Amino acid sequence: MTHKTLKTGKDGYSQTMEIDEIKSEKAPLKYRMIFPVFCILIGLGLGAYFNLKEPQIDDKKDELKKNPVQTLLLKKESIPVRKIDYGTVQAWRNSFISSEVQGRVLKVHPQFREGLVLNTGTTVLKLDVTQLNLDLSSLRSDLQIALNEKKEMEVDQQKNKKLVKIKKEKLQLLSSELTEKIKLFKNGNLVSKQELNQFKRLKLQEEEGLTMNEFSVNTYQQRFEKMNSRIEKIKVMIKKVQDSINKSEIKLPFSGRLQSINIEVGMVALPGQKLFTLVDDSRLEVPVPMLIEDIEKVFSFDSKTSWYQMNTENKVRVLWEDKNVEVEGVINRIDQKANGKILHHVVVQINEKGLLRAGQFVKVIFSGRKRDVLQIPKTAVYNSNKIYLLKSGANVLEESMVDVLFSDENKLYIKDIEHHDMNLVTSELTSPHAGKVVQIKK
Repeated sequence: MTHKTLKTGKDGYSQTMEIDEIKSEKAPLKYRMIFPVFCILIGLGLGAYFNLKEPQIDDKKDELKKNPVQTLLLKKESIPVRKIDYGTVQAWRNSFISSEVQGRVLKVHPQFREGLVLNTGTTVLKLDVTQLNLDLSSLRSDLQIALNEKKEMEVDQQKNKKLVKIKKEKLQLLSSELTEKIKLFKNGNLVSKQELNQFKRLKLQEEEGLTMNEFSVNTYQQRFEKMNSRIEKIKVMIKKVQDSINKSEIKLPFSGRLQSINIEVGMVALPGQKLFTLVDDSRLEVPVPMLIEDIEKVFSFDSKTSWYQMNTENKVRVLWEDKNVEVEGVINRIDQKANGKILHHVVVQINEKGLLRAGQFVKVIFSGRKRDVLQIPKTAVYNSNKIYLLKSGANVLEESMVDVLFSDENKLYIKDIEHHDMNLVTSELTSPHAGKVVQIKK
């Protein structure tokens, strides 16, 4: 068996040579002796190479020295849950002041301007009430006329009642006298037939007169009802006009500061028109929008009231970071939003006065119910929720995911209390992974 090789000649052209393969059974003895030796040498070389690559005991110590770490023994603590959020300072009470009547602004308060603080009941605007006064005078005249007519009716009623009484007495006398005349007529014609008939006609006339007078007296009741109704309507109209006159003076419903003034002397105020805003910032509040899941971390849920318990004992810190101002507050209430399934507003009342004002954007730090937590430095956490631990006496990293409850400037508080009594690696690691060998710094 042969194989071919290419060889370049002096003239630059490739030439083919055939070389006979050395057959083992026909090869000379020196070739058969060299081949095993050659294989042994190759094996020894490879063994020495891999032996050099394997780390020795001293090399392993050097590797450990390259990964020295500091650790922190994790201990369970029971501390109040803290929640940091933000909100805008608001006055606890404010109102849009508007006019209930129409009228031209006749007069304003001498210092009517934005920022002015005035007390309850102070008159700040007066409207022109000339026409209202004319209407009031006319209605009062109508009322007096109606009252006079009613008085005349009462006098007539009394006269008619007296006349009815007299006619009844006269009719009784006529009836008695007629009875006597009928007896005399029957007992001997002492009274003529003509005289008797005349007396009967007189009695009938008196009876008719009495019936008419009684009817007239009875009609007075209906006449009085109509007159009283008329008088009441006039009184209602008078009261309405009088109220309009009273409302033409715009008075403050509570003590507060004037804001957003959009009316001045000479302008016409329309019913319902917003004239200015009155702000009572004697007490300030900060409504903080908070997710329900965060509310449940901070507050305990009361099954009896089906609402959250107000944690008024633990104070709330309110910070205005622009001017480095910090005040104390308490949780006033939790406002449930309509169809609110995601968040509610936790309203914080500010106790200290004068340091903050409405409109300022502040940081609010809540201190909620106590929870069992582990406290760890922020630098020990990787990718937001990954930490590395060492079991007691071990130097191989273990990886774990944590659930952060809350944090402050330098520390995180986690609820994974099953990690307590384990050593947390606090040193910054390069390319950390589970199973990595490290050395604990003493």
